[in-house]
Amino acid sequence: MTEKITAIIKTKNADRTLCNILESIKFVDEIIAVDDNSKDDTIEILKEYKAKIIYYSYNELNQALNQALEEASGDWILVVNQDEIVPSNLAFELKKYIQKPKKNRFSLVLNQKVFYCNKELKCASNWVLRFFKKDYCLFLDNNSTKISLNKGKTHKIKSPLYKYLEQDIISQLEGELSYSKEKIHLDSRNPKIFLAPFFVFIDFYFFKKGFLDKKLGLIYSLKKAFLRFVYEVIKFEEREKNDC
Repeated sequence: MTEKITAIIKTKNADRTLCNILESIKFVDEIIAVDDNSKDDTIEILKEYKAKIIYYSYNELNQALNQALEEASGDWILVVNQDEIVPSNLAFELKKYIQKPKKNRFSLVLNQKVFYCNKELKCASNWVLRFFKKDYCLFLDNNSTKISLNKGKTHKIKSPLYKYLEQDIISQLEGELSYSKEKIHLDSRNPKIFLAPFFVFIDFYFFKKGFLDKKLGLIYSLKKAFLRFVYEVIKFEEREKNDC
């Protein structure tokens, strides 16, 4: 009997890009969306694709993701984000793998290629654990879709998973403001207005070799540092407001 695949996707105000990822995962047997109170047409689009929807607020993300995992009818789980696309060659390779998986390797690490301004951004590309047999992995991080290996070993799949970064910095800034206000109450660290953005830039531009992406790498590294600066300023202002 052919084993089934459930796709889990975290969404929030994704109507501009959502159709792209949903079209690319039509090969799966079930879609479960974990939605953070979207205010645009995200829910309507998800319903058109017959996705099951689980609603959550920021500090309930981990609980909602694991609920999706528990309710999934598929034997295998594919985790995707709203700004990604699963190319047909990757879809083919995943379906082929589940027919004859390697011994004790039921969790697959995918080759994520990141694009910014329609060009590949090597400093942001990464290997990500996104496909696994149910019960072999868990969601542990309450701030992201980061997956923790529960048992067994991983296997790498070379066919790429595409991620397209937001090019509209205004929209990204609005998202960061909303995200920061929700996260800030869970963050007990003291604000580091200058040091935190500085180290973010150093990490992306030097350690992750953003300099190899030339101008694009510099712009992306500065953008990441700026968004971190915004977060630290919001945290500082909230602390000052509470101290008054």
